[in-house]
Amino acid sequence: MIFMLNNNAQESAPFELLVAIVVMGFVILFGMNALQSLQTQQCGNELEHLLASVEDSVESVVNQQIPQRLLVKFPPCYKNPELVLKPVVDESLCTSFCLRQVEQCVLLRFESKDEGEISCVEINPSSNFGQQDSCPLRDDGSEPIDPTNGISQGTYLLYNKTPVGAVLPTICMYKQGV
Repeated sequence: MIFMLNNNAQESAPFELLVAIVVMGFVILFGMNALQSLQTQQCGNELEHLLASVEDSVESVVNQQIPQRLLVKFPPCYKNPELVLKPVVDESLCTSFCLRQVEQCVLLRFESKDEGEISCVEINPSSNFGQQDSCPLRDDGSEPIDPTNGISQGTYLLYNKTPVGAVLPTICMYKQGV
């Protein structure tokens, strides 16, 4: 018989198959970990982009008096996200996040069940937000919101309505489609 060269080949086949299955299991496991790591990094990048977008919009409205349209869309990987713009009077906290020594600042705070992120917004900490008396109803009936009470997901219009001669900026922030 020509085909019966060695019986050891038939005996080692199940062992080789087992080794192949174990190796394939490790490959799949490492692949899943790499995908999960990539998703986490992508989610973090989306959050950084969102925070930078909010910072830039608020700073442009206050410092350059340019009206802004702002889209706030939370990355889907964060559970129960909250975004708040908060004036803070704490020198150590402000110095830490604003990277310069200041006694007061405005911080943009993102919090979720899994993540927390804080960044400094370069505007006057005494800025007025969403005051009904200085921010009238819009033609579409939308009322100003106060971002110090939270910013939910949606599209916002931001305007600088600082009265002539006033020292402190007045920022009107309206949520569209409410």
